[in-house]
Amino acid sequence: MLNDYITGSVLQRLTETLDGGIILRKGYFPTINHSWRANLDQAIQLSVRWPLEVCKEILTQHTFPSEQGPRISQAPIFHEPTNFTFVTFLIRLAINKVKFHFTELTYTEKWQTGLVKARPADLVSEYSYVIDEETALWLGARGNNRYFADGFALKGEGRLLLVFEDYNYRTRKAVISSSWYTERDSSFTEPAPILEEPWHLSYPLLFRADGQTWCLPESLNHGSIELYRLDQATGKLHHHRTLLKDVSAADPTLVFHQNHWYLFFTPANATNIELHIWHADTLEGIFEPHELNPVKADVSNSRPAGPFFTLDGKLYRPAQDCSHTYGGRVVINEVKLLTDTEFLEMQVTSLRPPVGYTGLHTISFAGDYLYFDCKKPVFSPASSVWQLKRRLRLVKPNQTRE
Repeated sequence: MLNDYITGSVLQRLTETLDGGIILRKGYFPTINHSWRANLDQAIQLSVRWPLEVCKEILTQHTFPSEQGPRISQAPIFHEPTNFTFVTFLIRLAINKVKFHFTELTYTEKWQTGLVKARPADLVSEYSYVIDEETALWLGARGNNRYFADGFALKGEGRLLLVFEDYNYRTRKAVISSSWYTERDSSFTEPAPILEEPWHLSYPLLFRADGQTWCLPESLNHGSIELYRLDQATGKLHHHRTLLKDVSAADPTLVFHQNHWYLFFTPANATNIELHIWHADTLEGIFEPHELNPVKADVSNSRPAGPFFTLDGKLYRPAQDCSHTYGGRVVINEVKLLTDTEFLEMQVTSLRPPVGYTGLHTISFAGDYLYFDCKKPVFSPASSVWQLKRRLRLVKPNQTRE
């Protein structure tokens, strides 16, 4: 009714003051503005476990989860709507539903990746950093039926290894492709696939450890988290081990912190909302869930947006802000506390897409460069045909891309 992009849910211990209870847990979800029922169901489903999680936190921390006193809400109190208000609400709901289906049928996301000269200090020192399109070097797919997204970079000898999701709207599936960027002549090699599986792949987290180069791509549709090793001779990725079975994870991101491995991701039932952490002593070890999972429920600051980075001894975590649109911008958080039983982070800045683009959701630093992706809405014949078939129930639900 008020065109809010997010819907909130709060668990609080009641006091004598109306709306002035002690907040124990809160979360923010993207508003489903074309369906009252779906929006309400989403808020209930994603917060119904909070009483149990607060009890677990009490047992783990041996203290009550909130040290803050009661809060007095300044929000207006709403009463039962008048007939005029309710009719207005129904009209807006109908308009939003038409807009939703029309947009899905006629527009889709076209992502492309780019390189700009930037270091972590450039981002952290700014309140809000905006990428300059004119200084960017672009690596994107031709046509509107294919795109490159989720870019990761590693610095090599005089050049950068770039890996990314290579998605095709005709097959509704992506492979992992790579390209080399040479700084001397500012050129990219022709993108080539380095990993293909029967399932959809994306978000190919690239990192070095134990003298090897590793890749941890998202395998959400496969229902597991798989680790691959890069063969330096062939440039191909080979399966190494399964980190987690029967876990459908979006954008899994590993970080080695204080001699411990931490695995961050958002689950399939709340891909843009709930942040989960698992941990292990070694990369070959058994990963266990964090005591406070989900450690965060916030559509504007949960889903991973690229590898962690350090600056002046501080650890930073990029996250996606999906409150206005999927992958709208990147938020940079300083990790204040990270152990097997504790987690605390604080937002310090944000990164916005270049002017004319509607989203940005993955960043990666390598040497003097920042590798990023951004999107624009475009018309894709292949996507429009598939969306029409889905509405006519001509495709099975498991053919839907997550």
